[in-house]
Amino acid sequence: MEKIFWQEGFWQENHEMTGNILVTLKGKPIITTNMFKSQRQRIIESDSIWAQTYYMIDRNVWDRDMLELMINSRVEYEYMIDNNMKNIEITGFSLDSCVLTGKISVSDFESKSFYDEQALKGCGYDKPFEEVKHVIEALLKPEKWQKIYEKKIKELIEKYEIKVNEDYFKSVDGDIQEKE
Repeated sequence: MEKIFWQEGFWQENHEMTGNILVTLKGKPIITTNMFKSQRQRIIESDSIWAQTYYMIDRNVWDRDMLELMINSRVEYEYMIDNNMKNIEITGFSLDSCVLTGKISVSDFESKSFYDEQALKGCGYDKPFEEVKHVIEALLKPEKWQKIYEKKIKELIEKYEIKVNEDYFKSVDGDIQEKE
């Protein structure tokens, strides 16, 4: 198999693209099984929440979630290249900015609607809206960001023609299986 070296920012290091192709972008390999296994092992050996959850949930679920983060990271990177964005700090799996979503704000209408909905459910606030408005905004902002982000990622996955080779998720003991 021809060796492909990838130098474009996944975890900001070079990866030798060996093994079977797991994910393609516009028909070109971006994640191989060996690269995926290497990243998985690196995370498991860290003391992160991801490492702790590896032993607590179904390995196929964990692998799929991790692969989704890897794909999202690559899609974000492609978006940055396409839009000539440079000098944006990348930490961990994802952009440390709101590049894909823009600045998120919660309107007074959204906050007040939430406040009123909570009151109707019988679990409202015992203070006037103006006193808890900032608390409600803090609750709603991450939720709103997540919805916008997920929509944008979905659009970009289609745009960049991301394809996952599902055959490699037929597992034994939660490990990605290589086809001979």
